[in-house]
Amino acid sequence: MSLSFGCSGPSKESRVLTTQYGSIKALQAHLEKDKMTWWTYHKGHIILSTEFNPLDTDGAEITKRDFLEKLNTGDFIAVEVEDESKQKYYQLLAISENADTSISGMVEVDGYTALEHFLQEGRDFPDYEFIDLDGNYYARDDLLGKTVFLKTWFIACAPCIEEMPDLNELVKAYQNREDIIFISLALDKAEALKAFLQETQFDYKVIPLQGDFIDENLVNLAYPTHYLIGPDGKVKKVTHNFEELDLARVAMGI
Repeated sequence: MSLSFGCSGPSKESRVLTTQYGSIKALQAHLEKDKMTWWTYHKGHIILSTEFNPLDTDGAEITKRDFLEKLNTGDFIAVEVEDESKQKYYQLLAISENADTSISGMVEVDGYTALEHFLQEGRDFPDYEFIDLDGNYYARDDLLGKTVFLKTWFIACAPCIEEMPDLNELVKAYQNREDIIFISLALDKAEALKAFLQETQFDYKVIPLQGDFIDENLVNLAYPTHYLIGPDGKVKKVTHNFEELDLARVAMGI
């Protein structure tokens, strides 16, 4: 899927919005038939962690925070639209009375997660002192000046394991960059992690038994969760998977 978000387009008075599937009204009627139809479209077209151009139900531009707060109510769905110049937007549509009743709850959960992640951006990452499986020590102040890719995970989490080959490629791409470091916070004990890593390659630095730190300090609504932390120690992006992490990395020019 290609994303081309950028500067503002025409005003709402002159902007004519359409979708790649035809009219907005027809697309909405199609998406609201059942939850799987909506979910398939949503996962393929709506990436809420990106810096998209948000529109309200009238086609007026609003802030990303306002957009996510409205999604969090469960009263709206989001669709990808474009104007005459092919500028892309995400637009809110009020869920109709004929919609599959389960869609509202799914939208609310997704909106809540995206909003909580968005609200972390610009905040200081919590203070920490970690020791990895090899005995290396990491502290927040010591890593200022470096970009930190940080992942939370546990051994029995299938999505956590499935993305490891992609994450290993990311580590490899930056192997000569001393200003970039890859750290993971695992829930499991050191012994279990060492046994796991003998069978499965994972090139992040692994910190064992981090459940308490995660619960007490992070907005970690699912596993895996990825934090992209800037050289200033502030959170730049929070995502749930490698694909969104990679989009954020590219958008930030890392």
